[in-house]
Amino acid sequence: MKKLLTILLLLTKFSADGQNTNNFWYFGNNAGVFFDSLGVHTMTGNVNAAEGTSSISDGCGILLYTDGDTVWNQNHQMMINGFDIGGKCVSFQRSSSTQAALIVRQPASDSIFYIFTTDCIEDGLVDGLRYSIVNMNRNNGLGEVTLKNQPLFAPSEEKLTAAKHDNGCDIWILAHEYGTNNFHSYLLSNTGLNVTPVISSSGQSHNSPNPTYFNARGYLKASPNGQKLINVNPDGVYSWADTTLPELFNFNKLNGIVTSDLVFPQDTSFWWSVYSAWAIPFYGATFSPDNSKLYLSSGFYGPHLFQYNLNAGSDSDIIASKTFLSSPYPWSSPQWPDLPCSMVNAPDGKIYISHLDRSYLSVINDPDSLGTACNYVNSALNLASGTVTSWGGLPNFFEDYINPKFLKADFSYSQSATGNTIFFSNSSIASNNYTWYFGDGTSSTLQSPFHVYPDTGFYNVSLIAKDSLCDVDRICQTIYVSTVTDNNDTNDGTVTVDNETNDSSHFSISPNPFHDYVSFSLKDNAQKTIIIYDYLSRQILQQTFINSITIDTRHFTEGIYFYQLRNSNRTVAYGKVIKY
Repeated sequence: MKKLLTILLLLTKFSADGQNTNNFWYFGNNAGVFFDSLGVHTMTGNVNAAEGTSSISDGCGILLYTDGDTVWNQNHQMMINGFDIGGKCVSFQRSSSTQAALIVRQPASDSIFYIFTTDCIEDGLVDGLRYSIVNMNRNNGLGEVTLKNQPLFAPSEEKLTAAKHDNGCDIWILAHEYGTNNFHSYLLSNTGLNVTPVISSSGQSHNSPNPTYFNARGYLKASPNGQKLINVNPDGVYSWADTTLPELFNFNKLNGIVTSDLVFPQDTSFWWSVYSAWAIPFYGATFSPDNSKLYLSSGFYGPHLFQYNLNAGSDSDIIASKTFLSSPYPWSSPQWPDLPCSMVNAPDGKIYISHLDRSYLSVINDPDSLGTACNYVNSALNLASGTVTSWGGLPNFFEDYINPKFLKADFSYSQSATGNTIFFSNSSIASNNYTWYFGDGTSSTLQSPFHVYPDTGFYNVSLIAKDSLCDVDRICQTIYVSTVTDNNDTNDGTVTVDNETNDSSHFSISPNPFHDYVSFSLKDNAQKTIIIYDYLSRQILQQTFINSITIDTRHFTEGIYFYQLRNSNRTVAYGKVIKY
């Protein structure tokens, strides 16, 4: 008989390829969703935004999020200096720009993030397009806004998107000037932001003869491959604004030039009359993941949701390919209709759609499919209790994550049978520079290091992998080191995870994710001890029970927790549970 050290691997594993940058969404009135290997889950956050927000994450979880006014860190606390950034929309008292913010990582950096913001029409667009910089190495990894409210140009519309440069590294930030037909393209590279834009004068001018109103709302979105842009201005169909119809553009990723491709004609079909307008207004827009379909929505102006096939052929063929996806109620209906607003490509390959003041999201399950085969489902995902979409804004993302990524951080491990030595095996793809953080205050830059841990317990291990150009990826695994007795007589000097210690056929958890209570049930009558740890590896609960236990978690904060079920001195089950 010999003593073995058993590592319990508790992975926060995400479902999407492409570095997990868009797995956490915060929007509306404290609403949120996140994506992992189990699917999509609801949660809550600190935003109280009428419209646009932005967030960014990696393989270790949420890094920061913003409503264009305040920046929050991974603990849902205001980041140091993270207040009164450019999209604050003073006259409306909360964020109310269509695309109030956009967060992107500086190429080649694992710690520097840019937050771009747009002002709202309620402020007269006076703050225009601005940027702030976050350094995630500050404040023990919680980040700090080190530079903020740097002006780029004004007046900028409530529009903000991004596309990858033709070199595959740099990032174009695109915005539209109000009162003109000018696009401004700014290049973000590994040396920082070039504040001198490429200006393209193309397409319709956005203006209003009535100075009280601004024809500046609606989405500007880049296709996932960065070759197309769509610009919609809902106010352009009303008498107070210059005529502005949905317009498709070509984007040159090499030089940042925008050129008009197709102006969609006025559309009076299925008109639902709330305001006096001569055509259907469009507010939301997005492309399918394979770039072949275009989706347009009317937002809080009407219940319209259309799909267009961009591969249909000629301009007239594209226009004729329109498929009506949502079913509007007549204005005389006693039920206020669903008004589809923002649309976002999600890490699970679907498009999620918010509606004006609703407690759910709709979904397009197969957005690459033609017509009704895209499988649009209204009210498909109920949000967390007490949260709503407000005016229907969703996070604004740099959607390059949809494109395949070559670089990927990954590792496995084994452990010495005679001590607390962990051997890490680096299985990252397309990388040549590595930084390990072992969770006990130490680090390494070796490709596949070993590390001696000072004691048993949970350790959060992270690996940052870089290539020689501009790409970065990070992954985290939480391991638990414990000493157990095993009768196995093998003596090969290392051990790996004991798969039998987590056989779910012998126990169940319900619900997971949980809110107020979580129950653990065993399928035998043996006495067990449950231990729960928070994400910092601090033990917060230990209790012995027989058969089943229900834990009151109302005092838990939202986030990921790790559990360990023990029988005497042997671990029989382990894993993670999520509080929302």
